[in-house]
Amino acid sequence: MRRKSQALLMALFMVVSLSAVASAANFNLTIRLEEDTVGFTELGWAAGNKWDVVLGSNYDGNYRQDEGGSSILSTTAFTLGTRYYLKKEHPFDVFLWGNIGFISAKAASDGVEQLTYAKSHRIGLGLAHNVTKNWAVVAVTGYRWITMEHESYRETIGKTFNSLGVRFGW
Repeated sequence: MRRKSQALLMALFMVVSLSAVASAANFNLTIRLEEDTVGFTELGWAAGNKWDVVLGSNYDGNYRQDEGGSSILSTTAFTLGTRYYLKKEHPFDVFLWGNIGFISAKAASDGVEQLTYAKSHRIGLGLAHNVTKNWAVVAVTGYRWITMEHESYRETIGKTFNSLGVRFGW
């Protein structure tokens, strides 16, 4: 009973603390479509007039066949990054951005599942068209490189990408 009370008290403290932080800060939620994933979701916090700190994630549960016949069951990624605004004037915001991420991919080959981990780095340029005070259409272009490490190999893959989405701020 005592542990439940402590857990409940801690949860209540966290909710009150987060509410106080949220009321004093500007947040935004961005959902973008990218060619290799179902979607990419970012939660941003305005750390200053020109900076956002951004936490991102995506999950891709698509089944694909590669050249070796393996099928990727799912990939999950978590990222930490920043946006630096070069220009923040209505109706357009222009920004540089970058993040680092960690990816886990579950694959099956000949009926045997294996888990692979990778590190991701991304840099790029973005444009947000502020339709209203709270809503924007976001376009991003950039370069990403992913380093995969497995028991027997290490491989780095790089490629450019483009992405389009929406952002809601509060």
